[in-house]
Amino acid sequence: MYGATPRDEPDYVYRKSFDLWMQKAILRCLKKSNIYISESTYFTLKMFKSSKKGQAAAAAIFLAIVAGLIIMFIIVVSPEERANILGDSDGGSVEDTSSTVEEQVLLSEYPGKIEYLSLDEVEHSLASMRIYTKTESKILLEKSTLYAKNGIFSEEAAEFTFEVDDLDNTDSVVMSFSISSGQGNLIITVNGEELYNKPLDENENPIITIPDYSLENVNNVSISVSSPGLAFWKTNSASIERVKVVGRVTDLNFQSASNTFLISETEYDNLEALELRFQPECDYDDVGRLIITINDYNIYSGVPDCGLSMVPIEFSPELVYRGENDITFYTEYEEYELYHMKIISNLEEIEYTTYYFGLDKEELESVEDEDSFVKVTLDFVDDTSEKTGYINVNGDKSHFDTRELSYTIDISDDVVEGNNALQVVPSKTIEVRELTVELKED
Repeated sequence: MYGATPRDEPDYVYRKSFDLWMQKAILRCLKKSNIYISESTYFTLKMFKSSKKGQAAAAAIFLAIVAGLIIMFIIVVSPEERANILGDSDGGSVEDTSSTVEEQVLLSEYPGKIEYLSLDEVEHSLASMRIYTKTESKILLEKSTLYAKNGIFSEEAAEFTFEVDDLDNTDSVVMSFSISSGQGNLIITVNGEELYNKPLDENENPIITIPDYSLENVNNVSISVSSPGLAFWKTNSASIERVKVVGRVTDLNFQSASNTFLISETEYDNLEALELRFQPECDYDDVGRLIITINDYNIYSGVPDCGLSMVPIEFSPELVYRGENDITFYTEYEEYELYHMKIISNLEEIEYTTYYFGLDKEELESVEDEDSFVKVTLDFVDDTSEKTGYINVNGDKSHFDTRELSYTIDISDDVVEGNNALQVVPSKTIEVRELTVELKED
């Protein structure tokens, strides 16, 4: 009986199983790829297969078709579909483990002017000054001759006015004159108040004091003589000469003087205390109090030791402002000359502005693998002045020294996951138009 020997039977079974598996794989591939065999082709293949003589040719054609389908299968079908077709759910897919980090701006700030303070104190020098009051006699009115009379049929008084421009600073006003002739009593009133009433004496040169309380801006003076009384047939008269009204006027135009000093924002933010130093020259026995104010706040009032260096006058930082500040010196009377004046700002440790930016785990890994870099860019306001200092990132310093309009520093080695702290510390005052921190790809 013809058939497979025991030795040949496993091989036959294996080929049969492989043919069935291959047919299923081809059918799946054709179905997934939307490829169909026409009836004529299928009939031809079937005829070749059924004919013993055509088995070799059919096998060759079949292998060519299978090879072509495999090539199309590799090109057209995705790895996931290929795995599904071949029944391989684990080994047929390829996972893309590479990650892409997008470029982005991590920080953008506009610092402006960044002050540099190299010492623990700042000295503001002030110009020397002289303050004084000047008191001198001033003639308020002067007349050569005045005449007055009083009789039964006629009466005539001499009247005039004088002005006082500054009532507050005018005092010791007096009226003086000489009597040339006359009879009766001479009567003088100022602003309606009688200040003099005495018999005329040609040898007398009276001086009349006009009280300060009687003075006005415009003052009316009337000079008259008394009535002859029962001797009605007589007429009393008075003739006076060289009439003067004189007062002591104090000029206060130079009683006070002011100066200005500037405090920067960085200095203001780090102020611990302030003190004023100066040396006064004056006459201790004659001068009045010296009064000093800062921005209209009184910091000193008294008579200092003339000719000696002044003990420093401390005052609170709360009395000053960022920017412009005024200091004023005032004397009640007489003269002060003030030298070697300066205001000293005692500073705490300078604290520069701290900026923050963040990096997540994926971004930091990209930086560590050198696929990305973190860079700081300083954009300045000019390309002529020297800009020096350093960037402090998490305690690590990266120095810069440039005259360019823009400067970039790589800080990839200094960054950490999460929040990062950054400071710009200048070696001289600089102006930074923009500060940018960027995550860039290689």
